[in-house]
Amino acid sequence: MQGIMWIVYFFLILILMVLSLDLVKKHKRKYVSVIVVIIIVISGIMFGIAGENRNYEYYYLIELSPNDLSEYELYFPMALNAGNQPHEIMDDLNVEGKNANTQIIDTEHGKALRVFGTGDIHIYGDVVGGKTTFYGDPLEYPPIFHLSMYSHSNTGVDYHWIYYNNSKRFAVDITISATIKQSESEGRIISMPWIESSQGSISDNEYTQLETGWFLIGFKQKDIT
Repeated sequence: MQGIMWIVYFFLILILMVLSLDLVKKHKRKYVSVIVVIIIVISGIMFGIAGENRNYEYYYLIELSPNDLSEYELYFPMALNAGNQPHEIMDDLNVEGKNANTQIIDTEHGKALRVFGTGDIHIYGDVVGGKTTFYGDPLEYPPIFHLSMYSHSNTGVDYHWIYYNNSKRFAVDITISATIKQSESEGRIISMPWIESSQGSISDNEYTQLETGWFLIGFKQKDIT
């Protein structure tokens, strides 16, 4: 994009300069002054007008892969807002899987996403957006979220409660990922795309559960740069 902007700018300036030389040869100097003013205005717009680019990406992902086709259920940490209510990312979860069902429930450890069904289950939610502005208010980031059923932290790992129950003894491979990324950059029209400055974190875990009951699962916090 930046290369195209430079090409368009220099091509336009070249055309105006060629036109100016032609006008000078034809002794129409007053028109040359107009072209000079146009060049100054164009350069002022391209190099002078500042803009801002903001983007955000929030993801919530659960993948379950059992080694049996019997029924099972799990209570997962869910995304909460600052008021400890379900975050908007939970509003339109995409749930894929045979007989897969979800519901938000209250447990002894806090709010949870109850997932029950058979076979492989894939659950996905996102809140994604972006905006480039040269005038007016910049894009407002949605509120960030945190995971429910928190227990404690230790050396960069946050531990949350999860509940597991199955109709008979078998294992389920569990993958959970919760990502928050916010980025912003500033620049001029001629310098797009701008250098991006990102911040955020990712929590993820891969786990195999066999025993029925409550257990703690650790989420590693990683900075996004």
